[in-house]
Amino acid sequence: MFWNNLIITYRNLKNSKWYTFINISGLAIGLASSILLLLYIFNQWNYNQSFQNIDRTYAVIKHYMPPGQEPSTSWSQPNVLGPTLAQEYPEIASFTRHTFNWTTLFTYKETGIKGAGPFVDSAFLEMFDVKLIKKATSDIFEDPNSIIISSEFAKRIFKDEDPLNKIIKRQDQDALKVVGVYEPFTKNSFLAGTDFLLPWKYFEQTTPYIKEANWGNFNYDTYLVLKPNVDYKEFNKKIKYFIDKHSDDAGEETITALFPLSKKYLYGKFVNGKSVGGRIDLIRLLLILTMGILVIACINFMNLSTARSEKRAKEVGIRKSIGASRVSLTRQFLVESILLSFCSCLLAILIVLLVLPYFNRLLSLQLILPFTRPGFWLGLVGLILFTGFLAGSYPAIYLSSFKPIEVLKNRIKKGKNRFSLRQVLVITQFTFAVGLIVCSIIIFNQVNYIKNLPMGYDNKQIIQVDIEGATENDGQAELVKQRILDEGAATSVCITSNNVSRESSSTWGVEWSGMKEDQKLTVFQQVACSDDFVKTFGMQLTAGRDFEKSHKSDSTAVILNDAAVKTMGFQDPIGQTIKWQGENRTVIGVIKNFTLGSPYEQQNPLIVGYRPDWRSLFNIKLPSNLSTSQALSKIEKIFKEVNPAYPFEYRFIDKQFEMKFINETLLGDLVKIFGSLAIIISCLGLFGLAAFSAEQRTKEIGVRKVLGASVNSIVVLLSGNFIKLVIVSNIIGWGLSYWAMHNWLQQFTFKTGIHLWEFAVTGVLSILIAILTVSTQAIRAAWMNPVKSLKSE
Repeated sequence: MFWNNLIITYRNLKNSKWYTFINISGLAIGLASSILLLLYIFNQWNYNQSFQNIDRTYAVIKHYMPPGQEPSTSWSQPNVLGPTLAQEYPEIASFTRHTFNWTTLFTYKETGIKGAGPFVDSAFLEMFDVKLIKKATSDIFEDPNSIIISSEFAKRIFKDEDPLNKIIKRQDQDALKVVGVYEPFTKNSFLAGTDFLLPWKYFEQTTPYIKEANWGNFNYDTYLVLKPNVDYKEFNKKIKYFIDKHSDDAGEETITALFPLSKKYLYGKFVNGKSVGGRIDLIRLLLILTMGILVIACINFMNLSTARSEKRAKEVGIRKSIGASRVSLTRQFLVESILLSFCSCLLAILIVLLVLPYFNRLLSLQLILPFTRPGFWLGLVGLILFTGFLAGSYPAIYLSSFKPIEVLKNRIKKGKNRFSLRQVLVITQFTFAVGLIVCSIIIFNQVNYIKNLPMGYDNKQIIQVDIEGATENDGQAELVKQRILDEGAATSVCITSNNVSRESSSTWGVEWSGMKEDQKLTVFQQVACSDDFVKTFGMQLTAGRDFEKSHKSDSTAVILNDAAVKTMGFQDPIGQTIKWQGENRTVIGVIKNFTLGSPYEQQNPLIVGYRPDWRSLFNIKLPSNLSTSQALSKIEKIFKEVNPAYPFEYRFIDKQFEMKFINETLLGDLVKIFGSLAIIISCLGLFGLAAFSAEQRTKEIGVRKVLGASVNSIVVLLSGNFIKLVIVSNIIGWGLSYWAMHNWLQQFTFKTGIHLWEFAVTGVLSILIAILTVSTQAIRAAWMNPVKSLKSE
């Protein structure tokens, strides 16, 4: 029976090549879109899931809830938190500390290569399944002056040499022995791109203050593995005020807790100390998008199948008259549907292979079709069957319901309802597509609105260069700065402790005149710098002046932003004294708030303190009288003379600023691309319904033409109903998209409005596309010879 159904299906599809082509193409586009989105969703869903004990691995987090301020959550912890927790609580199986990935120069013979990696405790190796390909000792990291490197990094440094027991220099100074080579971490984890691992003992050896218990310095990630059957929620109750217990500076405003590492990536957004989502919100939106595109592709199949109902009617009538049951006919049409779904899936895979490189470029990922995984093929079979049954169910039920007598006498009942099921399906299609287009426009406008908000400083033509090697020495950084200025390669240079394009350093315990009791633990962002801070970044002074070399008193000076002045309650801030980092400092300037942290939120109070010894970055403002390449060439020459072993590397600040919008831009791009595909697929659905309508009204069109109706009047007659469907779709789509975007915009402090023109543009565009789609069938029907349409067999 199955092979008989397959043969009949093949003959029907072969005899209707144009119908088969359109149906397969529509389904293929829908399936290809779904596969691409599912690949991305699967990638994000499995982030950090590859570690062996992921179900028992936790990141330690801190909820800081000071009175009178917005609560905040941080992943960074004191250097002694992990060891102290492990010592006091037997529920902990192991712990490790993890610094951020330091970019470091390593030298072997004459080769100098930069790599990125953290300092970690020895337990890190087991906790995160570090797969050692080679090792020189059974006790890795016993020697503080040891290092393990990834196989990729080993090839870069040693080429074809065996790296084990080789000595390499770190920062052209410390000699380290390579005691292990590990497989690179999967790109789908927070450890991706880790070139090397250094022992925490070495960190303590080179940075002596790390040995001291400092409960007020939150700079290191801490991860724990709990013993089996330990409930982390119950454990959190025990450690809630752990930092308060050990630190005089912290109070009940500081809450310590564990958070599952498996959820950190997707559920890492916290409000008032509670996880409220995060990247999972994007995943949910993309799942809805995936299902929506797949459904509208299936709707196309239904419309195109029922559009051919009269051509298949006699086949159904004859087969029923010779004894075929409705069940067998339904089975036959479902086999057709599944076969079409199979062919569409093959074409969809070809489309995915062709567009995947561009999709990866958009997402900055390396997604692949996992042909070697059995789960992929099972999922593909499931997708084919699901699509086949979903797309073929209604046509199978509809076509198999024809009565033989009525069919053979050409008396098929034609729907007279104002809205048939097919019309409802088309409305559903266009509602989804219209909604996506409106959403993409609003998301695009929101991102542009935030980008164009005043940043408070000029980030154009400013490069950052790391202070490393010789420039770390006292006085050398100032000499390099002066040489750059003397060469005319910059209009100004400022040395800072951290990047002004993101929040990376904060403090509390600041004191000022008139401070209230509940403001003792107010958190301030901080930046330490040399002179010319305001000049280099083009900050906007609202009072006072910049740090200047000529003012020796600036060594005990600070600059505040407007938010800090408001927090401190100063009416006339210039000349006021505050206590910052344990020293009395004089306020010499006030700058407008600038975008240090998230551009979507109110800016936090900031203290900019004159501390050239807290040096991390050169910030160099390139001149306008030289080309960028000329200025960079001069700057590179200076750095090469000072640091000959170090490659000259720089970053433009404006490019880093763009990274703040990556999630919203990605969402907008995906909605825009797949919204456009939804419109294309929906137009195929309209084409199918237009063909169905023209087929049903063939004789009516013939009579009208015989009675003198013009081609234009017939085109308007056939197109009018479809335009009404699109208008209804727009009205529903507008309402749904307004509701969705209104809720989405609530997460932003600064947001653009929802404007009438966004809906109007979408409406006009969708109607024009619908007219072009439908008119092809309408004109074809209007030009048909009435003699043929009125001829009775």
